[in-house]
Amino acid sequence: MYRKLIVLASCAAVIIIMTNPAGSIQVAGYGSGYSLHSYDQTATETAVNQEVLPTIIHTPITEASTSEDFHITAAIQNLGLGVPVAHYRFGDAKKYSKNVMKPIRPDVYDFKILAAALNDKKIEYYIEVVDGSRSLATFGTADHPIVAVLKSPGHNMFYLTLILSFIGLFFVSKVIAGSRKRVSAKDSMEKRSAAGPSKSRKLARIH
Repeated sequence: MYRKLIVLASCAAVIIIMTNPAGSIQVAGYGSGYSLHSYDQTATETAVNQEVLPTIIHTPITEASTSEDFHITAAIQNLGLGVPVAHYRFGDAKKYSKNVMKPIRPDVYDFKILAAALNDKKIEYYIEVVDGSRSLATFGTADHPIVAVLKSPGHNMFYLTLILSFIGLFFVSKVIAGSRKRVSAKDSMEKRSAAGPSKSRKLARIH
């Protein structure tokens, strides 16, 4: 009897199989340094390591007109429980304003700034996906935002008017030059026709 107890006590690994209420099987062994606590910790770390983070796909806006609404649009893959947020500021402002981007198509999100608010020379922005206080993904950052230059329609009209003026002057100069050539040719013909009869009279006198 005692020999049997000694043999059982000297076993290095006694496997205890426990079934939790959810039905999953967890294994712990005495004498092996393995415990239920270490199993739970390893499982949690594995779940975190396997988390798929969102991907933001966006075409940066570098120039925009103040006469049109400013749209920040991005395709976001693997959003999960994340929330897409647009951060933006005007001119040399220090602080960013932020708004949640709205879905406009599957996996595509947009935030619109009305044209009436575009009264500065530039707008800086970046896109972020957040889960509570945790940042999951960004396109641009607060320190390195995307910079879009804002131009008024009058700015473009000035250059268009200037170009049209040069084109108009070019054609006017061509027309004036052509008119001068025609006048010069006409004068030459008149001089020749006026000189023609006098030469004929001189020849008649000689004969």
